[in-house]
Amino acid sequence: MVNYPPFLYELFLKAPVDSGNSSAQIGDGRVTFRLEKKEYAIWGELSDPEAAKEEFRQQQRNAALEENQQQTEEVAKQKCVEKRKREKFSLQQEMMLDELERKRIEELKENERLQVTKTVELMESEVQNSSSSSVIQKSNKSKSKNQNKPTSSELPPPRNAGHIKVTFTQREFPSAARESKHAEEQEWLQKQATARQSIEIECADLSPEERNPQWLKEKGDTFYSNGDFHGAINAYTLAVKMCPNLPSLYSNRAACHLQLRNLHKAIEDSSKALDLLTPPVEDNALARLHCHVRRGTAFCNLELYIEALQDYEAAQRISPTNEELRLDTEKIRHLVQGLI
Repeated sequence: MVNYPPFLYELFLKAPVDSGNSSAQIGDGRVTFRLEKKEYAIWGELSDPEAAKEEFRQQQRNAALEENQQQTEEVAKQKCVEKRKREKFSLQQEMMLDELERKRIEELKENERLQVTKTVELMESEVQNSSSSSVIQKSNKSKSKNQNKPTSSELPPPRNAGHIKVTFTQREFPSAARESKHAEEQEWLQKQATARQSIEIECADLSPEERNPQWLKEKGDTFYSNGDFHGAINAYTLAVKMCPNLPSLYSNRAACHLQLRNLHKAIEDSSKALDLLTPPVEDNALARLHCHVRRGTAFCNLELYIEALQDYEAAQRISPTNEELRLDTEKIRHLVQGLI
């Protein structure tokens, strides 16, 4: 079947053909088909004699649609697997390069240390040779002093050894008896222990550096600067699992999703970061500004201009002197007024 609006060409062939190696070329007012048979055989006629029946044609159409859908799903799955392999390989390569760079720097430091040590040893030997006579005199004086020291038999015996017992008090929440919430406190402790255990199981095959959320954040920032947005998302996601209350992880991951046009995920991460950036104070003003702009940009790309205007106005309240932000807000306001 070939669809070239306003024309539709449909032909029920005698036997199946390999759609992956077949093609149809349209041009110069004609259609040229190049079809490859699945099985080598001489057909004798081009179309199937049963094609005259509407029921047969409908069955063939349904079968073709199902086959096409299965092929599309298989191709999508294969692309997803290959994409994950590339992301994992990219992250491993970056880590390997960092490890090689670290070893190179350590070797340079070690060589410098050895060189300095050798220089110091040479200086010490020169000093020792120049002052050998004074050293001999000092040694003679020390011998005479040692003769006057008391012998081991004259020294007092050592004191008897003892043991110190150390105990630890049970952890308690500083709550008054009338305000105690023992059940809630125990539930919180149990959740914390379960979360730590799940993270340890999930990160069992990671190196010590890969278990550090701050190291993963810096690695994600490096990936983002190099344009590797998938690698940055992987690093930020692993850091979020270990430290889920760090707003910068969600904000930076939202920036990566925005670059990849994962607009709904960018909105979700920006909203999560804003929830964590409470209360709104001067110290987190810049972080809140970035989150509002990123979420507003995602809303604009989804043509949700009213929601985008709310975020840009919130960002403008944080930085009222930002001229570029003011112009963007005015553009979105004009779009909203045009919709109304």
